[in-house]
Order: sequence, then structure tokens, then C-alpha cells
Amino acid sequence: MHTEQTCLGLELLNLETLLDHMMTSGDAVISNQPAVDSRLGGLSPRHTVDNMKSFLALPIYSQGDLIGVAGIANRPAGYDQQHVDFLKPLLVTGGTLLRAYRNEVRRKRNENALRISEERFSKVFHLNPMGKAIININTGKLIDVNESFLNTIQYAREEVIGKAINELNLYADPGVWDEIVRVVLQTGLVYDQETMLCIK
Repeated sequence: MHTEQTCLGLELLNLETLLDHMMTSGDAVISNQPAVDSRLGGLSPRHTVDNMKSFLALPIYSQGDLIGVAGIANRPAGYDQQHVDFLKPLLVTGGTLLRAYRNEVRRKRNENALRISEERFSKVFHLNPMGKAIININTGKLIDVNESFLNTIQYAREEVIGKAINELNLYADPGVWDEIVRVVLQTGLVYDQETMLCIK
């Protein structure tokens, strides 16, 4: 697959070829004849030997993973292993910074996705015309309720949040909640269960 990338102002074709070589060898790519070097994947026709005389591509690793490539070009005398060795400490630092940046981007992306999900849930929950309640299955305590639920049982929010179902005596039959807990713990859900609630 041919793609065109820009590296320090120099457009290269088949940059994947360069990456494949690095991943296979784990080494830097030193090319002092880039126009005829197959490891570079071939230069764009608009770039000739006259404007790209040498090229050095350095893999950037972090925690054993290849996470980036640093490229420099056109040193009149070309490049050799001494240049690679000289730049290695910089690449280590670069790898650490690049991974930290990517982790931060990933964290912000996840936070944004969570925020959107919470906003959607909040709208569905609080604006629902049917009474909804979030209850801790282990303690029976109400974590959150919507206005429709409060209107149904005729309680204020502060009167129910943090209180246990049985403490509020919401069910006409006190054994209903225990049965709901048993079914949820056994099957994971309660479906189509009819019951009578007591209002305040």
C-alpha cells in the first residue's frame, strides 16, 4: 500500500517499508544514498538525489514497544553508527514523553466518553416519566431516585436517599424485597414483577 507522509519537509512513499524494517531488525536505518535505498520505500518523484543526500531514521522505544520514529536528513557528510549512539539518550527520553502523552490523550478520551455516557444515562433516568430507583442490592439502600418515583411514593429526596427499602416500608408485602434480591442474585435481573408500593 502506498501512502505519502511528510518527515521534516521531505515526502516519502511507502513509509510502511521503513517501519517494517525497523520492527524486524530493531535497528536504526542509515542511508547515505536514499534515492536508491529500498528500505525507504522509494522517494517521491519530485524529490531527487539533489535535495535528499542522506537520511537517518531512528526507532523510538518505550517499555519494549516501537512507538515512534525520528528522522533527520541531509547531513552533508552522511550518517553513521556514531550519530545513532549519540542520539540514543534523547530517544529514550523521547519515548518516555511520547508514551506519557499518549496515555494522557487516552485518559482524556476515556473521561470524555464516560462523561457523555453519564449525561445520557442521567437524561434517561431523571427525565423518565416512570418511577426509577437505583438500589444497592447488598444493603437495600436507595442510591438515587427520579422525580417520578418521588411523586409516586410522596416522599422528598432527602427522606429516601441512603435509606433501606425495608426501613421505608415501601412494599406492602415486606417479603417482596427479599424475593427480588434472591432472584437478582440468582439470575442477574428481575423481569415483569408486579408489586404494590406504600405511599407516605
